[in-house]
Amino acid sequence: QGGTSPAAEAPKLSWEEVRSIFRRIKSIGAMPGVVQRILALTDTPDCDFKDLEKAVTADPSMTAQLLRVVNSVAFGAPRKITNVRDAVSRIGLKGLKNVALATTLLDRFRGSDRDAMRRIWLHSVLTALWAQTLANLRDARTLAEDAFVAGLVHDVGKTILRQFFPECVAPLAARLKEGLSLGEAEREMFGQPHEDVGAFLCDHWNFPPSITQAVAYHHLPPASLKAMPGVQPLAGLVHGACRLADLPLKPDDPEGNRRLVESIEADVKALHG
Repeated sequence: QGGTSPAAEAPKLSWEEVRSIFRRIKSIGAMPGVVQRILALTDTPDCDFKDLEKAVTADPSMTAQLLRVVNSVAFGAPRKITNVRDAVSRIGLKGLKNVALATTLLDRFRGSDRDAMRRIWLHSVLTALWAQTLANLRDARTLAEDAFVAGLVHDVGKTILRQFFPECVAPLAARLKEGLSLGEAEREMFGQPHEDVGAFLCDHWNFPPSITQAVAYHHLPPASLKAMPGVQPLAGLVHGACRLADLPLKPDDPEGNRRLVESIEADVKALHG
């Protein structure tokens, strides 16, 4: 009588199925050899830039990704950079390490839904740019590179869940339309939210702990972050940047836009001074 609602048909994963995703990520998500080589070289005290250049250029995909990121507005290159040597000089060893990790991670986990992936990617880029901007506004320029990378990968858990469980995408959307938050719907369906999945993989790939923490906590409100011991400033920056990336900014209301941005900047400042 009246049929079954889409939500009632939503597949719910057993705990064993949820655990299996992590086993599959560990096996399928092994770090590529070129990234392992870059990490080994950047961690060497007397790192030879020629060896780094050789390692990167040996992988055309990595070279293209590096040049694309270095020439983005985030790094503000005064001229277009066209070779690996200049790219490494521009962003430094730490920057190269972070870019290699982030771009490879995002490239490795791509779902079949191109429109959804494009939306996630756009939001991630906007979050990365806002995170870097907030770091610079707080005179925390030493955090700017990490903020950009953390913003770029903060939603990688969404792409992983879509890739491994495409059959859950439509039921998840139905639950959101019924009023559940994204976190509530993901916990109901997968047993844990996308930020936990993303943080797991960041930890598995040996991202800096501050970036992994920022991925794990990017949906926590400022009051919760402030009350938690050991939370690093990067988590607050990425939380604020994520909110800014989702703001309904209006071209015809610059004053309203300014107030929205300032309110989030104030939250970030209140977190870490």
